[in-house]
Amino acid sequence: MGFENLAFMNHQDKLLQLLRSSDETNVELALKMAQGMPEISLDNILQDYLELYQCLVSKRLKKQIKAKHIVILNQEKIQASRCKIATLPNSLGNLPNVQALDLSHNQIAQLPQSFWNLPTLQSLHLGGNNFSHLPEDLGKLKKLQKLHLGLNSLSSLPASLGDLTQLESLHLDVNTLTHLPDSIGNLQMLKELYLYDNQLTILPKGLGNLSQLQILHLNNNQLTQLPENFGELQNLKKLHLFNNALTKLPKGFGNLQHLQMLYLERNRLTQLPQEIGNLSQLNFLAINDNQLTALPESIGNLSHLQVLYLHSNQLTALPESLSKLQHLRDLHLTNNQLSKLPENIDKLQSLQTLRIRNNNFTALPENLKHLQNLRNLYLRGNPLPFSEIEKVKSLLPNCKIDV
Repeated sequence: MGFENLAFMNHQDKLLQLLRSSDETNVELALKMAQGMPEISLDNILQDYLELYQCLVSKRLKKQIKAKHIVILNQEKIQASRCKIATLPNSLGNLPNVQALDLSHNQIAQLPQSFWNLPTLQSLHLGGNNFSHLPEDLGKLKKLQKLHLGLNSLSSLPASLGDLTQLESLHLDVNTLTHLPDSIGNLQMLKELYLYDNQLTILPKGLGNLSQLQILHLNNNQLTQLPENFGELQNLKKLHLFNNALTKLPKGFGNLQHLQMLYLERNRLTQLPQEIGNLSQLNFLAINDNQLTALPESIGNLSHLQVLYLHSNQLTALPESLSKLQHLRDLHLTNNQLSKLPENIDKLQSLQTLRIRNNNFTALPENLKHLQNLRNLYLRGNPLPFSEIEKVKSLLPNCKIDV
């Protein structure tokens, strides 16, 4: 290659570098330079920018695009949510610097082929559109860290999803997914996974490989069981499983020792494994609206538990170990078949709210008076005689009692 050609290429590269700058002064300089370089197809470049501006920013710009318009498209973040976009131009793949692209809440059903060539994209929001499928090209977005595909009509996902190995946050909620690709287990950096409001009946074994996962939302699906290796998600902190059809929890469930919040309500659980007592960091546990007839003694090992929802089960008795929950603030036992509280109920010194409506209580223990922080006691729907209610009121003068 001759020196003249090399110099020309250097000038051309410099011009394009300035034209793609996020600084308006540099873009203006590039436009002036281009006027003296007829060999550069500036008209085509500007036409691409005009199409992108009309699509992503404003349709009001009809003819001449200027530096101040171009610089908006040269930013690292582009926000084009709720712009009534149905079709994207092929020039979308020419966005030079975009790292975060928000195309949410439009009417987009497919992406142009050039889109998969965006080399710098790290965050992509496509939620609230009309996607029914995605191509295998999805796996080309290697630098992607955040992907939001919620509120679409996706019934399946491409296997190439597993190629997005830098992904940390993945939203797939409110679709029609019935299964997940096995390759999802390759997302070793994933910390957040949202899958609620789908039609999942089974989870792939590979899900247990997501060792960095901290937040998992699986509520409002049709799951009847969890993979046996589910307990390998040892960094999990928040787990939402409510509104499924689970009948039991896997034995390894007790290995989720970083779990802080667990939502299991509205399933078909008849018992809890003893291993649930190993969840030593748990502070919120909701198991209401199941079919539990008893609780394991190990529940008393949940030393950090602050909120326990057990209402609407079939419990006839409570384990004495329940009184070991020194940090428990809210205990919800409504709609069971209980007639007796644990003998050492008075050890729950942090308890502020106790709900025992619609049970079979005919009497309550006098040691309730030692619950100095109790502020709300719900008794309605029990066969308590008037004298017993008056006794409880005298024992707890600072407590609001609902009868």
